[in-house]
Amino acid sequence: MRHIRERSRLRLPAVSGCLLRQVRGRRELLNRKVSRYGGKIINSNPPYAIWSIWKYLHIWQRTFLIVLCIFVVYCLISCLSTIIRLHAIQNANDDQIASIRSALKRFQKRLYRQRQFALAAFFLFGVVLFRGLQQDYLVLDSGRASVGGLILENFVISFAYATNVFWIFLLIHCMHWVASSDVETCALSLDAQSLV
Repeated sequence: MRHIRERSRLRLPAVSGCLLRQVRGRRELLNRKVSRYGGKIINSNPPYAIWSIWKYLHIWQRTFLIVLCIFVVYCLISCLSTIIRLHAIQNANDDQIASIRSALKRFQKRLYRQRQFALAAFFLFGVVLFRGLQQDYLVLDSGRASVGGLILENFVISFAYATNVFWIFLLIHCMHWVASSDVETCALSLDAQSLV
């Protein structure tokens, strides 16, 4: 029994090494075939970062992503300035209630406009994503490469793009959530002070 276990231990690495060489050989062969016929293979492991798929994106996907990143920077600056101003307002005197209420209304309007722009950007993202998915079916067929494999690789790129954009939308949502909760807290405390 002990002798059988030792033999199986010795064979297992040899078998797994053989399989590993076969997998590496098949991947290298596939990479050579696909690159020879104009296909694209990404040699990174999921999840795909935006900088690793940037060169494979369509121009409208790149443009949308740049505009969305500019909007994220604007939202970050706006939310931080709103939070800083709210903390300054909370330390103000009680005789300035009218100016505090007008400042709160301005903050609420700004956050509302940003929320509406984020919603419009989300709908535009749907248009850009589905237009990109329609373009993913267009591949150059050389006759030797698997067309289905090339289409699936294009889908992987589109799904990786969508994942990155959804993370950006989650970041925008969290920033608005924090700023809106601070504005609501300040408004409730102002209402409580005015009742007392």
